[in-house]
Amino acid sequence: MLRKLALVLGVIVAFAWVTPVAQAGPTPAPAGNVVAWDDRTGAQLEQWECEYHHVCFWPEPFGMGSRCMWDVSDPDWTQGDATCSWATVWNVKSVMNLKPKSSNASQGVVYYKKANQQDRAGCTRPEHGGNLAGTYKLRSHRWEIGRCG
Repeated sequence: MLRKLALVLGVIVAFAWVTPVAQAGPTPAPAGNVVAWDDRTGAQLEQWECEYHHVCFWPEPFGMGSRCMWDVSDPDWTQGDATCSWATVWNVKSVMNLKPKSSNASQGVVYYKKANQQDRAGCTRPEHGGNLAGTYKLRSHRWEIGRCG
């Protein structure tokens, strides 16, 4: 009996010795953290990354998530050469207008909840950006000479 007990204990010790102990992996990022990427190419981007002379919109605050970017007015974000894949699915939570300021042609970007520049949601002045209320989807925008108002 003692011999069987010693054998069983020996097997248990040997098994414990060769069995790896579960190791904790790296701590996962909090659920709220997202990376930024280009909506068309999927290329990873820096936070708030937007090309000069363009307007950019993101579905997450602080210029994060899938960036949609234009250098021209667009009457419908879901059709045409430049589209935004998430326009009908996610609310817009941040914007950056990198059209340059100039004394005679400052261009604010006016954005709308519907296609064809219908149902104005807001306007962002040249070389400005920030977080939006995030309570609405956008479908179109246009550049407007003069101040946002």
